[in-house]
Amino acid sequence: MFGFNPIPISTVDINGIYIKESSENFFEYLKSFGVEDDIALRVLNSKHPLVVSNADDIKVTILVKDNPRTFIFGEELPYTLSTGQDVVTVASRDGGTLTFNTYLAENPETTEVRVLELIDDELVSTSTNHLGVKAVNRYKKVS
Repeated sequence: MFGFNPIPISTVDINGIYIKESSENFFEYLKSFGVEDDIALRVLNSKHPLVVSNADDIKVTILVKDNPRTFIFGEELPYTLSTGQDVVTVASRDGGTLTFNTYLAENPETTEVRVLELIDDELVSTSTNHLGVKAVNRYKKVS
């Protein structure tokens, strides 16, 4: 009997430590949210690695600096950004692609869609906000 037997999405190993190698339009992207120049520059020039861990069919943990966040796919996760803004995110996964749909808690029309896509040993982060402003960050897997 022939039937559809999908490969579990967890067979794509997105777990790892990633270092940012390049940014396209990221400063302008941050500014479109009203982030002040000095804060936008600090974020843009950050050398903190991006750590993806515990990724499976149910959840993923993202660590930036010393701040881990575990996203359970399909569930809302409220948290506070380093800028002090409260946001809510719903994450999903499709193979080597993670999608994060985020909105500002005090203004749900202020949104961001961030897609992390694993391509070979590179993690490509494409972010698009409610104004249509887009930024791309590329990370190299180091571990």
